[in-house]
Parts: sequence; C-alpha cells; structure tokens
Amino acid sequence: MNRLRGERFSRISTGKRGVFRFCGFLFIAIFTLGVCADYAKAQLTCDIVQVTDTTGGESEAGFLNPGGTLGAFLSDADINGGNPDGSFEAYTFDTDTLVITQLTDSVGLNSFIFDINDDETLLGLSSEADLTGGNPDGNREIFLFDIGAATFTQITDTTGENNIVPRMNADGSLIAIDSAADLTGGNPAGNREIFLFDADTMMFTQLTSSGAGFSIAPSMSSDGSTIGFHTGSDLTGDNPDTSQEVILYDVMSATLTQITDGNNLNSSSPSLNADASVIAFSSETNPTGENPDANREIFLFDADTMLFTQVTDSTGVSNSSQSITSDGTRVTFRSAADLTGDNPDTNTEVFQFDANTGITEQITDTSGGGAGSVRTNSDGRSILFSSTANITGDNPDGNEEIYFAGCRFVLVEGDGGGGGCVIAGNPDTKNTGANLAVLLLPLLAIGLRTIRRKRIAA
Repeated sequence: MNRLRGERFSRISTGKRGVFRFCGFLFIAIFTLGVCADYAKAQLTCDIVQVTDTTGGESEAGFLNPGGTLGAFLSDADINGGNPDGSFEAYTFDTDTLVITQLTDSVGLNSFIFDINDDETLLGLSSEADLTGGNPDGNREIFLFDIGAATFTQITDTTGENNIVPRMNADGSLIAIDSAADLTGGNPAGNREIFLFDADTMMFTQLTSSGAGFSIAPSMSSDGSTIGFHTGSDLTGDNPDTSQEVILYDVMSATLTQITDGNNLNSSSPSLNADASVIAFSSETNPTGENPDANREIFLFDADTMLFTQVTDSTGVSNSSQSITSDGTRVTFRSAADLTGDNPDTNTEVFQFDANTGITEQITDTSGGGAGSVRTNSDGRSILFSSTANITGDNPDGNEEIYFAGCRFVLVEGDGGGGGCVIAGNPDTKNTGANLAVLLLPLLAIGLRTIRRKRIAA
C-alpha cells in the first residue's frame, strides 16, 4: 500500500513539476517577448497614392475621418469636368477606391471643406455659395452637410463678413468657428473672434473679445470639452506684448488659459487630441530651452503635467501643418528640415513623430516640389496631404495634387538601442509580453490547484 501511494505521489509530483516547468517556460518566453527591446522595433511604412490628376489650379487637404476611409479636400481645378469655371469646390473621396465626389458646384463662388464629426454624419464647410437658398448675397457662411440625407444646413447668416474654419465635437452638437461677424451682438467692431454654436439650441456664444487684435484657427477636442486657437490679443492678462499665443477655452467653466508666452515670438495653429490632454502647435518660442534661435518648430503640450516637448529641431526652415492623433501619441506635419538624415536637399516633406519612442519618421522623399497641407486620421495610419512633387510618377507637370498615404507598422531588426518589441504590428506594445505573463499567473495557479485536488482525491 505504501509503495502504491509512493508511486502515485511520485507521478503526481512529476506531473506537477512538468506543468510548473511548462508554465514557467511559457511565462518567461512571453515576458521576454514583451521586453526584447534589442531585437526588434516598429517602423512606419506607407503606400502613397495620388488622388487627383489635374493641370493648373490649387488643391488643399481638408480632413480624414477617424477610420481613414473617407478623405476630403478643396480645389479650384476642374476635377472630373465638374468645375470648368475654376472656383474652389468641396470634394470627398473613398480612400480604398479613390472615387471622388463633388459636394458643391457654384459658378464664381468658393467653398471650403474643413471637418467631419467622429460619428461621420456631418461635414463642416465655409462657402460663398447659396447652398440652401439662404445666402443670396454670396457672403462666406458656415454650412453643415448631412451625409445620410445629402442636405445642407446654413448656420450663419451675415453680410459683408467671413465666417470660416468650422470644427466639430464627436457628435456634431458643438461647432467652433472664427468669424468677423457680430453673431451675438458682442462684436460690433467686426474683429475676428471665436464663436461656439450649439446645434441643440441653435445659439452662438462669443468666446473671445479681442479688441484691436484677433482670435483665429479654432480646434476642438472630440469630447467637446476644450477649444484651442491662437490670438494676437491679451485675452488673459498674460500677453501684454500681443504676440500670437495659443489659448485653450474650457467649455464647462467658460475660462481661457494661455499656454504659450512668446514675448514678441509667435505660436499658432493648435491641434487637440480627443480629450485635449495633448496639444500640438507650431512656435518660435523656447519653452523647453532647445530653441534658442527662435526657429518655427513643432511642440507638444501635456495639459496634465503642463510640460512641453519639442518635436522638431531645425535652423532656417519652417515646420507647420501639424495634425495630432486621438490619443495624442503621434503628430504628422510638414518640414523642410533634415530631421531624419533622409532629407539632405531640405525639400518640404511629410513627417510623423511618435511621442512614445521619440522617433520621427519621414513619410515622403521628393526632390523638387513640396508638401502643403497635412491631415491625419485618429490613429495616424492614414495621412492626407497636398504636394507639387511627382511622388508616384503621375504628376510630371508639378501641379498641386492630393495624395493619400496608407501606413502600417512593420518589424525591423533592432539596433540595440531599445524601443520595445512589437506584437501584431502594433508599435505601442512594449509591455505586451509582460502583461500577458501576468495574465498567465491565474492559469498557472488553476493548474496547480487542479493537481492538488487530484492528489487529495487519490
């Protein structure tokens, strides 16, 4: 009996040791996969296609939807024969099929497309055209286009003043614009001010009173909590020199916060991530101590830590047209600097910066011509831009065309410099192996517990 019990105990112990060893080896393997910083890293690889093919005219990127499947742009070229008069018209296109749809068609009147809400139900435009029958004087008004119903709604009705740059929150219930009109009775002087339109109440609120200065170029977080813009006025008492500064407006508290302080150096064009925790902007200032030559560089501002990160470091060239991802980890922009060692001719190229790794990657590589406006989708894997370069071989005349880059992350051999391992092409899974290893612990515990129960039963 004792011999049988000993044999049974030996078999159970051996089985337990085998399971334990197997789980241990699996634990180590998965953990190692997550921290093998020296063996592999992610590299952004993009396939670029030319969307438009025109002779003459100008084109500018408007937006990409969050999924990167729908793009928009404006152009005064005669695209597909639908614009022979050469006015600026608004277009959308399918990024898979590259089929272009012309949304506006008005002789001698210009339309500009700016934004799409995250729900992908509304487009925001600024137009001189009489798209609804409510703009016979041809003033530049703000319109919303309902994608499902294919109808326009005019939300401003003014005379002699421009209303531009509509930016929406996720569901399109809030729209920020910049306007020189007196939309609320608080702007009789006709300064350029920031206004907020509430689609539920159909009412405008004037957010700025700029006096002799101006407030322009709004950007809104998709959660609708914050509006960013730049101003040449002293809105908070922190800008007595009236340099151009970046301002954040908190919608709930109706308060303004100045995040830059130029002292006669300018900052502009904030781009907000989904919850306004990270703001990308261009600036001549030196908030990090790394821009003593006052070149125009790209910066990130962390609203939680109140700290700045300088994205570019260049001399004598401009860095601009920044567009940030929803999570605030990637910013795409244009630059004539040699930021990666791949642009020695200092042509204007498209770049993307990864805030997690601190790595900048060059998206385009051209000689002659150059990139114009740049937009990205919510995760940074789709990029829309204009360029006069012959990127794909289909633009030998050097006209300004619209291009779309579909990007993916691929594993490349590491250089020993860290950066983390990548699972399933995701560049931000440096700790994935460690996380999987932790998740494995309960399975190990269950296995050992089962063995223990069998032992007791025996």
